[in-house]
Amino acid sequence: MITMKEIGRLAGVSQTAVSFILNGKAEQLSLSSETVRLVQEIALKYNYKPNLLAKGMKTGKTGMIGILLRQDGLRQVANGENFTNILMRLYAHLTLQGKIVVMEGITRDDVRNGKLPNSVTSGLLDILVISDSLLLDEPESRTYLQKILTYIPHCVGSMCNFGKNENKIPVIRGNFFRAGELIAETVWKMGKRSFAILGTDNQEVNISEQQHGFCSRLREAGHTADIPIWYAHDCWQKECGAEAIASMLDSGMPLPEVIFCSIDYFVDGTVMELRRRALHEKQFTIAAIGNSRRAINCEYQPDIYVGFDDNQYLQKLLEFIQNFEKDEMITDPVYLLEPLCHTI
Repeated sequence: MITMKEIGRLAGVSQTAVSFILNGKAEQLSLSSETVRLVQEIALKYNYKPNLLAKGMKTGKTGMIGILLRQDGLRQVANGENFTNILMRLYAHLTLQGKIVVMEGITRDDVRNGKLPNSVTSGLLDILVISDSLLLDEPESRTYLQKILTYIPHCVGSMCNFGKNENKIPVIRGNFFRAGELIAETVWKMGKRSFAILGTDNQEVNISEQQHGFCSRLREAGHTADIPIWYAHDCWQKECGAEAIASMLDSGMPLPEVIFCSIDYFVDGTVMELRRRALHEKQFTIAAIGNSRRAINCEYQPDIYVGFDDNQYLQKLLEFIQNFEKDEMITDPVYLLEPLCHTI
């Protein structure tokens, strides 16, 4: 295995310069971009791996980073679905930087029972990225998070809804209220005046926020009628859209012009159920919100889709991790990604 000393000999620079470059601190020595590029190319060519044991003894850090997400989120990562695809890009970025990344899934029962994964209790992780809405604003969730922090003080919430966020953990999440407003503004400009919302009876914070933004913006535009919400019992199954739209159709209410799917997973089930009842989906305007900028959780593309910029999301995650590694204070604990609206 090649060493930093050997990389320095091949690049014609000192071992110290190599160390600074491979640790992302080249600017501290005012090294040229050409030197940085050459050292990185040599390290990549010879598959350089840092000596984590020596590094840990010197700095008190292992360079190991954990990613914690829901158990069903592991399936989404494997399938490249939704914003969890960004976690694979994060994994790749960190691995190319010579870090060891551990990805683990836990369940809601683990949270309720206070069962921490081995990667957390091992004490080997420097930083933990906690993904999606696993830790909600519930007493057992807050207790679970406090247990995690006793092992790993440096945590980042990725698309998390930490509610009060009493521990001031840096959180990256979408501006879901604004996402709901964007849907409302778009359909109102299209001349649509009757609406129905498909949601879930286990409302997560982001879903409630986007529905509130949608209804609030319509009221501001002059819409006075109540907007009904039809519920399914789950979020993450496509069939849930069929369950929610079936409840609306069975109610006997007049058919709306706009069907707003609070979760993009609902779109396919909604279209499937409409077709089963001999209703053509194109007689409705179907709108949906997801975490990614692409509606990749729907085979059927909704007429209006709001998501968030994957690249901005990834870069902010990397920035928070770099701040922790440099022991820099993160002054603003919540970073909101602004939504992007696409009309198909």
